Amino acid sequence: MQDIHIEDQSSVRDIVKNSASSFYWGMNILENKKKRAMFAIYAFCRIVDDIADSELKLSQKKHLLMGWREKISKVYKGVTTDYITRELFFAVKLFKLKKIDFFDIIRGMIRDTEKKIIYPSLMELEKYCDEVAGAVGCLSVNVFGIQNKKIAREYAILLGRALQCTNILRDLWEDNQRGRCYINREIIVSEGLQNVEPKELLECKKFVFVYEKFSKQTKNYYIKAENIAKKIDQNKILAAEIMKSLYSELLKKMTINDIRNKKRVKINPLIKFFIVLKELMRKKN
Repeated sequence: MQDIHIEDQSSVRDIVKNSASSFYWGMNILENKKKRAMFAIYAFCRIVDDIADSELKLSQKKHLLMGWREKISKVYKGVTTDYITRELFFAVKLFKLKKIDFFDIIRGMIRDTEKKIIYPSLMELEKYCDEVAGAVGCLSVNVFGIQNKKIAREYAILLGRALQCTNILRDLWEDNQRGRCYINREIIVSEGLQNVEPKELLECKKFVFVYEKFSKQTKNYYIKAENIAKKIDQNKILAAEIMKSLYSELLKKMTINDIRNKKRVKINPLIKFFIVLKELMRKKN
């Protein structure tokens, strides 16, 4: 049985290492049980996200995603079927994770597959972010062991919005080519671009103002998350704060020219190392 557990952990860790460098850097500082739980949560998120982004037919995507909803339900009954559900069972049992958070993640993926999201309202954008990112944060704060659950979940939601909106900017060109655009309608309308197709948006002269406004909106989420973080034991959220610093650096590094030139911005590994070191020293002091 112990060998199975080791193999399960290794398989999950490989998913994380191969697809989430920032997440890996952030969560790798956790003690083993917490790290194991976080890696299981990420592996689940990676798989359902890959389903949503795949070239499968809509009916197939929904079938697979609903299949994962059923798998999660079974995990809460103590029934596992593969290495990910076995690792999730470990996390659920040890850290009392909420089933609704897993369901919210799946709901967000289904929402993304049912129709192409184009210029959603701010309320719709935030709901989407809360499902696909905030819910992950809500699972995470349980693992971190934050006592005040209300404040912890508020922090998770705001940080989730910040991280997801950073991803939206980073992936803007790619999403637009697929006929999607997650930039909220209020910003688009403010520049009179509501009738412009996503594929043409980046070529508009006024896109520079759209980019600046969405960047500012994203930075505000980081500021709000930072203000909430002051109410929480900093040692409990060190891993999340490392991710926040990494993503903040990514947002600062990105430029409108990078997006227009189809350049996927990345952070130099050495800079990542110093960001992690800085956070470790800041929390220690």
